[in-house]
Amino acid sequence: MTITSGKSTVLKSTAGTVPSLEVTLTGMTANGVIVLTLAERDSATDRRGQMEFYAIPGVDKFTIYGESKELFTDTDIFWMAEANGQTSSTPQVLTGAGAIDLIADVTNLVTTAADALTLADGSEGQKKVITMKTYGGDGTLTPTSLGNGTTITFDDVGDCANLIFTDGSWHMIGGTATLA
Repeated sequence: MTITSGKSTVLKSTAGTVPSLEVTLTGMTANGVIVLTLAERDSATDRRGQMEFYAIPGVDKFTIYGESKELFTDTDIFWMAEANGQTSSTPQVLTGAGAIDLIADVTNLVTTAADALTLADGSEGQKKVITMKTYGGDGTLTPTSLGNGTTITFDDVGDCANLIFTDGSWHMIGGTATLA
C-alpha cells in the first residue's frame, strides 16, 4: 500500500467556469486502485456557500473539481491518496524454488528440495506473511533487502514469517521461521 498526501490550491474561477485542478501523484502504480480523501479550508469570509469538491482518480494523477460554476476565492484542498490495489487476498502457492510475489498478502510454500527463495523490495508499509504449507526440504528465503538479518529459513510445516517493508528493507516482526 502506498499513501501520499499534500495540499493543493484550487484557484478562483472566472464566471461561468467550473474550477478544477490536476494533481500528479508520485509513488503510485498503474495497477493500484487509488482511494482519495479530500478536506477543504473553511473560512468565515468564504463566499462559496456550500460548494462541494470531488476528485476523479487516474493512473498517476487525480483531478479535483468544484460542484458549482464559480469559485470566488482560492481554496486550499488537503488530500490523501492511497493506492491499495497492489495486494491480493488470494494466497500465492509457491511450489519449489522461486520468487515470492509482492501481489499476494500471503504466500504458502510447498518445498520440493532445498529450495532457494527470493523476495524483491516492497513498498513502504507493505506487510507480507509467508508460511510453510508442505515440507519437502528446507526453504531458504533471501530477500533483496532484509533489515534485521540476511536469510529466513522455513524447515517445518507451519513455520511462518511476518514481514513488514519499512525504511528500504523487509523486517521480520514475528513468526517461527529462523532468522539469520
